[in-house]
Amino acid sequence: MDEKRKRLLELVEELNFPIPPDEARESAEKLSEEDLDTLLETYEAVAVYREELENSVRDQDPKKYAEIMEDYQKKMLDAELEYADKFEESQKEEDVKIEGAENKAEQNIDNTVEKFEKSMQEVEDVSESITSKVKNFFGGNE
Repeated sequence: MDEKRKRLLELVEELNFPIPPDEARESAEKLSEEDLDTLLETYEAVAVYREELENSVRDQDPKKYAEIMEDYQKKMLDAELEYADKFEESQKEEDVKIEGAENKAEQNIDNTVEKFEKSMQEVEDVSESITSKVKNFFGGNE
C-alpha cells in the first residue's frame, strides 16, 4: 500500500470514523488517485480544524471541553455499535443464503450419486444377464 493510502487510513482512525479497519483498507485500495487526493486534502483540513477547535475550547473552558469530548466519544461508540449490529445482521443473512446454497448443492450431489448408483446397478444387471446368457449358450453347447 502506498504512502497516500496509509495516510488516509491514519486520518480515518485519527478522526474516529466508525469504519472497521479492514473495510477502510479495502475502500482505500479501490480509490482512484484523484479521489484519494481529494479525500486526503479534505480529511487533513478536517483534522487541522478539529485540532485547532479542540485546543481553543480546551483553553477557554476545560470543563465544557471535557463534556463535549465525553459526548463525542459516546456518539462514536454508539455509531460503532450500530454498525456492528448492522454488519452482524448482514452476516446472518449471508450465512442463511450460503447455508441454503450448501443444502441445495448437497441435495444435487445426493441426487447425482443416487442416479449414478442406479445406472451402475443397471449396468451390473445387464452385465450379469449377458454373462448368464453367454454361460448358458456355451454351457448348452458342450
